[in-house]
Amino acid sequence: MSEISSNRFTEAQDAEVSRWRDCASNRDVVRHEIAEHADIGNHLRRAVGDRTFERGLEVGIGPYSMGFLAPHFHDRLKAIDGIDPLPRLDVRVDDAELQAQVEAIRGRVHYTRRCRTNLPPMTSFPASTSWITRSRRTRFSGRSTAC
Repeated sequence: MSEISSNRFTEAQDAEVSRWRDCASNRDVVRHEIAEHADIGNHLRRAVGDRTFERGLEVGIGPYSMGFLAPHFHDRLKAIDGIDPLPRLDVRVDDAELQAQVEAIRGRVHYTRRCRTNLPPMTSFPASTSWITRSRRTRFSGRSTAC
C-alpha cells in the first residue's frame, strides 16, 4: 500500500468536510443520518440481552456527532464517546421537531476529533470497562454528493 502525502490527505479531508457542511441543513440528509443502520439495533439488543454498559465507543461517528449508538442504543449506555477525524459540525435544519431530535442525540455524545490510527490499543482501557464499538465509512468517501 502506498502512502498518501499529508497535502493530499488534507485536501481530501477539506473536501469531505465541505460536503458534510453543505448538507448540514438538509432535512432529508439529517433524517437519513439519524435513521441509518437502525436495523442493527435489534441485532445488537438480541446479542447483549438485558445488559447495560458503562460506555460505548463509536469510531467514525461522523462530523454531525450522531452516529449509531446515540440514536439507537443510548438507553443501554451510561456514556457515549464518539471519535472522528473531522471537526464536529453544526447541524441546523428548519424543522423545529427534527432540530430538537438532533440536539437530543448530539447531547448524548462526548465528541473527540481524532484519527482512529492514533487511538491507544484497547488493552490500555480498564478491564472493567465494557465497550461497544463500531467503525463506519463515511457515506461521502470518494464521491461527490449533492444535497
